[in-house]
Amino acid sequence: MRTQFPFLFIFSFFVSTVTLGQDIMFPYQENFAWQVKQIDEFMDRFNNSDYTPIRRYLKQEYNIDEVSRLDIVRSLFNTEKQDWNREQVVQFLNHVNDTVPPPYLDFYDHDWFAELNCSGEYNEERVDFTLILSLQVDEATRASRWIINSAQGNFLPSDSSNLAFGVDSTYDASKTLNPASFGTDFMALVDALKDTANLEGYVVPKNINRPLVAFMNLLHQRDLIFKQVNHITYHFLQVDNWIFQVQDFHRESTNSGWLINSLMAATEDEKHQYRKRVLHLH
Repeated sequence: MRTQFPFLFIFSFFVSTVTLGQDIMFPYQENFAWQVKQIDEFMDRFNNSDYTPIRRYLKQEYNIDEVSRLDIVRSLFNTEKQDWNREQVVQFLNHVNDTVPPPYLDFYDHDWFAELNCSGEYNEERVDFTLILSLQVDEATRASRWIINSAQGNFLPSDSSNLAFGVDSTYDASKTLNPASFGTDFMALVDALKDTANLEGYVVPKNINRPLVAFMNLLHQRDLIFKQVNHITYHFLQVDNWIFQVQDFHRESTNSGWLINSLMAATEDEKHQYRKRVLHLH
């Protein structure tokens, strides 16, 4: 009969004397099964969905039928991080597990964001910049798309005052960033932002801030060439009283993939300030 040790080890985080960062190098199959491969899989695990791949794997390999949501969410933390506030993490886990009704993450909710650390070429020199994206759902058609909410970079103006962004009525409204773009780490932006005739389809045209207007104008004038996305951080503000960040960790370990790497308690006012200070949303 197969041992259940791998399963028990993963869920020992924060509740045993296991040293943070310690792990056991299980075979590739085990590592791959535990890896949180996409951000939507992270959300499904957080929501304790019945159909997640890890549940099927535990059933097939270890004959484990029941896994608590507390254990599943605990496994979504980056256990190799050394400076966790354990008391705060336990409070968060208890909140997720015990609140009635329990909190869930909604893929189509407006209150989560993708922070893209990007690089490009400006005046024939490399520049780094950050884009904040969110999902927008059309209330009439229920169609969804990723939109750029803000841009930040040393070569862009720091004044965040809002401007009206002129929409060219001739642009192709079907040119949008597919909601599944996260699956390829937003590689579609490379081609999308070269399509200068249809840039309006990738932003909200009304009242965007000055750095984003400047960013779009530089793209339109071809003074700035978008090259690649280097790193992605997801910011979740959906859970009452909490903010957490999720990042991707590539390593041969059962604790890999998209994992919570930052957690903070936050009131609604603190969330409002976070949107302004960290996400540059106004």
